[in-house]
Formats: sequence, C-alpha cells, structure tokens
Amino acid sequence: MPEAQDRSQKHTTHLNKFDGSNTVNNSSIYRRIRALNSFQYINFRLVWLAHSCHVAAMWSVSVILGWVTFDITGSPFFTAISIGVGAIPPIIFGPIAGIFIDAWNRKQILAVTCIFQCFTTLIFSYFVWVEMINIWSILTFSIINGIWDSIYFPTMNATVSNTVPRKTLVNAFSLIHLADSFTRLFVPIVTGLLISLVGPGPSALLPASFLFISFLASSKISLRSKKSHPINIRSAYLDMVVAIKYIGSNRAVLGFILVVFAPLFFVTPVNIGLMPVYASEVFGGGPKTLGILVSALGTGMTIGTVILASLRDIRRLGISTIASMLGMAMGLLVFSRTSNLIYGIIVLIPYGVSMTAFWTLSGSALQIIVPDKLRGRVTSMSMLTHTSLPMGTVLVGILSEQTGIQTASAVSSIGMILFTLITFVSIPKMSRFTTNT
Repeated sequence: MPEAQDRSQKHTTHLNKFDGSNTVNNSSIYRRIRALNSFQYINFRLVWLAHSCHVAAMWSVSVILGWVTFDITGSPFFTAISIGVGAIPPIIFGPIAGIFIDAWNRKQILAVTCIFQCFTTLIFSYFVWVEMINIWSILTFSIINGIWDSIYFPTMNATVSNTVPRKTLVNAFSLIHLADSFTRLFVPIVTGLLISLVGPGPSALLPASFLFISFLASSKISLRSKKSHPINIRSAYLDMVVAIKYIGSNRAVLGFILVVFAPLFFVTPVNIGLMPVYASEVFGGGPKTLGILVSALGTGMTIGTVILASLRDIRRLGISTIASMLGMAMGLLVFSRTSNLIYGIIVLIPYGVSMTAFWTLSGSALQIIVPDKLRGRVTSMSMLTHTSLPMGTVLVGILSEQTGIQTASAVSSIGMILFTLITFVSIPKMSRFTTNT
C-alpha cells in the first residue's frame, strides 16, 4: 500500500535513533573494558538498572507463583499453566503496543508500565497474604502481569537501541541478558528463603519493591525528544500494514522471529512451569531447592553473557543462533535424565549458557537488521511467537500428568532438536546471516 508507506515515512523519520547527546563519560573505565563497553553511555546504564530490577521482580514472581500454585493444587499441569497463561496477552496486546512504541515517548511507556505492574503485584501479595487465593485468581494475576510484560519488553528492546551505537548492540544486549542471568542467580534463592521464613504473601513485597525501583530508573532516562503523532484506527491499521510487509519481505527478519517459537514451546515450559515439580518430586526438596535450581540456570546464563560481552565481534549471528538452539536442546535432554540434585545443578550451568546465547544473539540480530522507525512494531509483532508458550505448557503439562515430568522433558528436547535442524535447512537467509558491524 503506497499510502501506508507514505504514512510510515511521514511519521517515523523523526523517531529516536542512537542519541549520543549527554551520554558518554569520556573518563569512564567502561571504555577500556570490552565486556562493559556499553556502560559508558549514561542512558544505557539507566535502562540496564531499570531492566535489572524488572527481571528481578519477574524471577521472584515466577518462584512465588509456581510454588503457590503447586501448594494449592498439587498438580504439575496447573503449575505449568499458571506460568504459561502469562504468554497469552502478547498475542493480543503485542502488535498494538508496537504502534504506540514507535509513535510515543518510549521512556514514558517504560515508566508507566513498571508502576502499574508494581501496583498489580502489591494487590496479588495482599490476596496471598490473607489467603484469599485460588487457581482462578492466580491465573488472573498471571494474565494481567502478562499484559504489562507485552508492553514492557518490546519497549525496552527498542529503547536499548536508542542508547548505544549500532556497532555496540551485541555488547549492549549481552549486558541486558547479564541482568537477566545475574538476577536469576540470586533472586530465586532469596525468594525461596523468604517463602520458607515468612510465607508467599509477604514475599511478594520483594518483586513489588524491585518494580518501584525500575519505575524510578526509567523516569530518569533522558533521550532526545521526539514529536509524537496521534493514533486512530486508520493510522494504526496503516502502520501495522507497513510492519507486516517489511517482515514478509525480509527473510532474515522473518527467520529470527520464527526461531523464538522453539524455546518458548519446547524449553521454557520446563524451565519455569515444571521446576517446582522437579524440586519437589524428582529431587525431594522444597522452596529452597527450587531456588537453587533456578539459580543454577542463572549461573550458566551469567557465564554466557560475560563471554558474549567480552568478545570483540560476532559476525555469524545466524549459525551462532542455530548452535545455541542445539545446546539448549541437549542441555534439556541431559537434565531430564538426571535424578541427583548435584548432577542436575552441574547440567543446568552449561544449559543456561546456551539459553542466554540464544536470546542475546537472536535479539541483537533483529535489532541490527530492523530500522529504528520500525523497531517497536517489528519487536512487538515478534511477540506473536509467544503463542507457543501456552501451547507448550499445555502439552508438557498433559505429558507430565500421563508419563511423568522427566519423560515429558525428554520429548520436548527431541522436538527442539528437530525444529532446529529444519530451520537450518529451510531458512538459509537467517541461519547464514552475517554482519560487518
């Protein structure tokens, strides 16, 4: 549609690209340490702090949510579903959020999302605290939380790209995922200990506090101001058409979007939804054991992000992404065959390395390829792949009830291997993608 293309050019050429104004500290040690290179930009530090607190809240909520659900229902199926339903909102709200992300001030969207998510978590904490909780209220909270996440994550990704030069994006996203893995290293253990000491209700005040700090940090981000344009049904439709046509015409972008389906369908339902069941039924533990398992993954993810951030350049992003997918699949397969807690922890560390490599490389590739004027919409539309998470949680939940969680996990890992091999052969523009940045 020529009209749609004209509208996109008219309203998106003013959008933020990298804003170098008032961001570089020339005397900073971060310029001399390769792994910390992106920290030389003040705005990136604020985005990183905000994101660190946000994902800390996310890990804490996932532990509380999983444990409360399993404690109430005793069902692996509902435990997986309580996490999985949170991936439903991005299917509806993701594409809509992208339109606003490209049209409005991204900093303000981040701040508003964090404070509303903080209030939602406080309400959940109250209901758990006074024991007015059941499976339906848990699912409702998970869905509402998923709505905020469907706005937060594409906004954060697009904002990162505005705070560092294009050539630094892989390093920046490595550090962003370092926040994911570092918080996963200690927050689940702390949350598990809090649940043991004071119960899940008071423990939910921890993620609420993290989200409030995230709000404060988001409010301090200072990007070059841009003119926002009004949005109506017609303009939203035309903006969406432009993004869809772009994705359809770029096989590399389409490929990097589609590969996200695999880990969300085969891996994440086990990592998040079934870890409480592994802690209780396979390893014979409680909240502390759950925290240790999740933190073991965090250890591997931390190691992976430090390695990626320290590398000078990763040009073969396509084949590197494929390799990380195979690493995830093999890690899950080996973990599913383990019944000893110590061995399980050892396996989870390299497994976590592969996980963070995948999310860092695939996310960086998408941000490198997509122009800034389309980043919000393309990133948000990529969240449609999150439909695979609720589907995966239902499948792994049913398989776990029928065959046991270890067999269900093994089946998931084999599915991941097959998906990866098919992707490598059928989407060469993605699997062989390279960059000179």
